[in-house]
Amino acid sequence: MQKAKALNRLNQYEDALATCQEALRHYQSYQLWNCQGLALDNLNQYDSAIVAYDNAISLNPDSVWSWNNRGDAYAKLGEASKAIADFQQAIELNPDQSFVPWNNLGKLYFQEQDYSEAIAAYENALAVKEDYLPSLIGLGNAYKSVGNNIAALEAYEQAIEINPQSPESWYGRGLVSESLQQYSKAREAYQKAVELKQDWQSAIDGLARVENK
Repeated sequence: MQKAKALNRLNQYEDALATCQEALRHYQSYQLWNCQGLALDNLNQYDSAIVAYDNAISLNPDSVWSWNNRGDAYAKLGEASKAIADFQQAIELNPDQSFVPWNNLGKLYFQEQDYSEAIAAYENALAVKEDYLPSLIGLGNAYKSVGNNIAALEAYEQAIEINPQSPESWYGRGLVSESLQQYSKAREAYQKAVELKQDWQSAIDGLARVENK
């Protein structure tokens, strides 16, 4: 089990999958099925990953991560209603540590262009873990999408304060500053994003747009 987890963390997904399959020949474990699901998910084999998570849940219906991970696989397949149900189940099972499924709900609602629900989900994630960087960035993106640039800027700046090495946070700040015609701040933010992620074309394009403004 520990070997499979380590291989997943090292992005050696095929080896992780083989390790899980071999172990499952000898004994059944929801952790092993969940680990196999993660490996399959990372190999873009989402239908097979869902079967693995089904087995994990049948062995342990209280496994928060199995519900969350199955929801993520459903989301990647475009099955939004099933994904939402799984994320909500994960939240109900452990509300005190529910920032990841709340964040996943936020991502899904954002992809569905349901920005008000995305904002609510990200805010719920941050109510559980106020320094959770993905939710701060997601919240900024959602606020920007509804035209609330001030709230978006606040979210991005909080994200930068937590992790100044996050190119996504700087890029978001650049977009909002550009929209507010604060071009010097936009240049600074885009430049920082490019420094942190040199091949990011969107940040390069943003910097070019405000270079002479």
